[in-house]
Amino acid sequence: MAADAAVSIENARLFTQTDQALAERVEELSMMQRIDRELDATLDYNRVMSLTLDWALQIAGADVGLVAVVTETEEGVRGLHFLANRGYPEELISTHEEEPWSLEQGIIGRVVRTGEPELADDVENDPDYMPVVPGMVAQLTVPIRREEQIVGVIALESSHGEHLNPEALESIIRLADHAAIAMENARLFEQVRRANEAKTEFISFVSHELKQPMTSIRGYTDLLIKGTGGEISDAPLPRSPPCAR
Repeated sequence: MAADAAVSIENARLFTQTDQALAERVEELSMMQRIDRELDATLDYNRVMSLTLDWALQIAGADVGLVAVVTETEEGVRGLHFLANRGYPEELISTHEEEPWSLEQGIIGRVVRTGEPELADDVENDPDYMPVVPGMVAQLTVPIRREEQIVGVIALESSHGEHLNPEALESIIRLADHAAIAMENARLFEQVRRANEAKTEFISFVSHELKQPMTSIRGYTDLLIKGTGGEISDAPLPRSPPCAR
């Protein structure tokens, strides 16, 4: 009977664990549906970045965070531009909204170079860590991929290392996948908008240029009708001299 009781207790424990894991999975799927609805509701690129960061901070329980996109100069030099920020100094963010952050700097640069998400649970022992906000002990960094290309990065820091754990890392990886789709949609929408603006400007320019000679022709016609433009001669126009051979 003791053996049967032990088996029953173990089965009950396993059932409870399974039930809890299932409930957590259902909650995560429900949250991802809410995230998708919010991301799908906007085609503004900066708004997509801001929503992504807000959800990342909420999911991981982080204190500060940023979202940056990878850009490339005409010379082929890649860097990061910061587009969304919560908690980092504004002077740092504003500087790297204009000037790219080098991919040779910090954990975020390393993650973009390697393409691998990282959880640094003790940043003091990470040689690439660059302290910006006092009191942070852990950093979670996840690349944002479009197909096989790294297009951005999510970086989160916390003053409580237990908040940034492997479960949080997996959740932010899934969030980054959803964000990548929304970013691409917003980017394509912006391309179409700019193309339409350029087309409208071109049509307006051509229309203006075509109106100029028509205005001149109408003006001369009015003069002829009023008799102030001189008489139209029936005489043939003089021949041009033959070209020298």
